[in-house]
Amino acid sequence: MNKGVIQIIIGIVIFLLLGAVFSNIYAYFAISIVLMAILKPVAGFLSKVQFFRIRLPRFVSVLLSFLLLGIIVMLFILLFLPLISDQIKVISELNYSTISERLGRPLYAIEDFLIKNELTEEGSGFILDILTMNLGAWFYKLMLVT
Repeated sequence: MNKGVIQIIIGIVIFLLLGAVFSNIYAYFAISIVLMAILKPVAGFLSKVQFFRIRLPRFVSVLLSFLLLGIIVMLFILLFLPLISDQIKVISELNYSTISERLGRPLYAIEDFLIKNELTEEGSGFILDILTMNLGAWFYKLMLVT
């Protein structure tokens, strides 16, 4: 194996081990590495470019690259926030009883087939009950996370 590949593998293993030991600051460290990887080329480019025959100091180019990243993030939020808001509104206005009835018809047909062929010992309506219970638990967990 190449010596550089071995060094990279050792570096990744050490990084992961340190992440396990310092798990409370690991996320911040990982985010800072990602930010550095994104912003370093931009800051390097800005520090090499001359504006009116004057080169920007490295400090100013780093500040400009952070400003550029902030503007991109804000534009991304402004672009997608109305879409997400509209989708939340649509989901909140859904009539779940109608959806349950529409899904219930094919599910009852499947249940009748299973019961008639003695493939299950459950009573009528068990598939819909299980789905309702599992989806309710999933939505409850989703609401706790957010």
